[in-house]
Amino acid sequence: FHLAPLPGTDLPLALAMANYIFAEGLANEPFLAEHVSGVDEFRARAAAWPLARAAQITGVPADAIAAVARAFATS
Repeated sequence: FHLAPLPGTDLPLALAMANYIFAEGLANEPFLAEHVSGVDEFRARAAAWPLARAAQITGVPADAIAAVARAFATS
């Protein structure tokens, strides 16, 4: 996969990917609970970035963001 977000929009892209991963149940919740602090705060921050909003800001189609997020989460 290759995504080409508009300059300066990499953070919204990453947050949208995280939001998708959490929303689709693709996050490794046991690992996060055991090894990561601040997950609830991060999940809340990512929730503000649905695919459509990120696509509008980044210039990357929502379906491409979802595909990359799914590939990232399942690899």
